[in-house]
Amino acid sequence: MMTNMWCMLFISIVWANFSTINSVRVCEPGTFGWHCKFSCYCAEGSCDPITGTCPSGCQRNRYGPGCQLLSAFRYSVEAHGYQGSTDRTADGEKCVMWNNTVFVVMYGLKSSDFPDQAIPGAFCRNPLNLIFRGLEGRGPWCFTNFMEKTKFYGSCDIPVRGCDSGRFGELCEFECHCKYESPCTPMGICPSGCHPGWLKSTCQTLHQISQLRNSTLSEIINYTHELTVPRTSTLPESVNYSKIHCPFFYTNNWYMQSELKGSR
Repeated sequence: MMTNMWCMLFISIVWANFSTINSVRVCEPGTFGWHCKFSCYCAEGSCDPITGTCPSGCQRNRYGPGCQLLSAFRYSVEAHGYQGSTDRTADGEKCVMWNNTVFVVMYGLKSSDFPDQAIPGAFCRNPLNLIFRGLEGRGPWCFTNFMEKTKFYGSCDIPVRGCDSGRFGELCEFECHCKYESPCTPMGICPSGCHPGWLKSTCQTLHQISQLRNSTLSEIINYTHELTVPRTSTLPESVNYSKIHCPFFYTNNWYMQSELKGSR
């Protein structure tokens, strides 16, 4: 029965911390994401409370995952994912439609070349597999006429900007899950470490306690110490936890259950 007692004691500690760490927070309308830290920028209505996706599309000055990016900026050097509404080159020339038959036929443009997943209208873009001299490293550009002049394209010279606090990635598509809710680096590294419950180098993976089924109590302690931050000092040091086997230890829809069938 001692086996059952130690398993139950530690599992109660794990569950108390786990349920607090991973409790679901229902976001108020107009906010979304981890701890509801991000605002919705939908053209109409509210966004998905988890992903920030807007059924109505983004406001005109916004684009990207969760409509978190401003059209006035690109968030990487090449910015192949730029979907903003900028429609003039740095020289002030108005962009013309990418989907004009002249460009589609002559350059073999196709939907998969663009982040829009369609050949767009008259906006600055940096399509894959098409680059002209002088545009290298300058990000989005556009055609400015139908080859009536010597120069028929131009760079939009959209300035580069970093992600807002709490996000990272080429399109700021990832949320930071750092301890104390501190910001992460542009590469997604948390200097303060991961928030309890998250792991891997960029804190994007949630602990899967279900992996601990049929584990020894020692293995459970080692695996969950970052997740639960349990006060293991409350467990006597004289006990050899590697000898204590907890046959069942799993989660189901964030609800932890245990059926301890330990041997005497």
